[in-house]
Amino acid sequence: MAGKTETFQLVRNDVDKNRMRIRAPNGSFLQANKDGSVTANFGESTTWGDNDPSVFAVNIVNGPHGEYQICNGYGKDMATQVMNNHWSTYIVEADFAFMAANGLNAVRIPVGWWIASDPNPPAPFVGGALQALDSAFTWAEYILPPVLFTLHIRMVSSQTSQSLTIFIYKKINILHAKVIQYKTLSHNTSTGIDFTF
Repeated sequence: MAGKTETFQLVRNDVDKNRMRIRAPNGSFLQANKDGSVTANFGESTTWGDNDPSVFAVNIVNGPHGEYQICNGYGKDMATQVMNNHWSTYIVEADFAFMAANGLNAVRIPVGWWIASDPNPPAPFVGGALQALDSAFTWAEYILPPVLFTLHIRMVSSQTSQSLTIFIYKKINILHAKVIQYKTLSHNTSTGIDFTF
């Protein structure tokens, strides 16, 4: 049973249910401060505007989204099944043929930094992504070259706004690490890496 010091009250906006404030046990509302801290000392009334540091926007997501959430939420055994099913059914060889038949001449494949450790990536990620990427390169080699392959190189984020290196591969053999041609399009020298399989 939660004690008084552990009880918070969620106060929703009557008009926009996706906006809420969090009242602490001291009666004040939590607020996000400019220094990045969160304190329970906002006691003023609100207009529920974007400039109010005590108003939080809530986005309700049905089920886990993204590889990290899936792997972390399901655990290794179930996540392995879910991810392997995804990798083998979501994009298949027929999709590459469809793209080529409809005028597309390249495909972008973003992969997380943990693919470098496949088939045994660090927790919570599960193995199998490298085989899926290898299949995509095989299809693209004779159906839809070139492939834009984006490797998210910061272990703290897989967001595309973070540092990443983009390579264009005209032909690649993942198993033998034979890269025929590549060109760096974007490179952050402070975090840049040479990536080999």
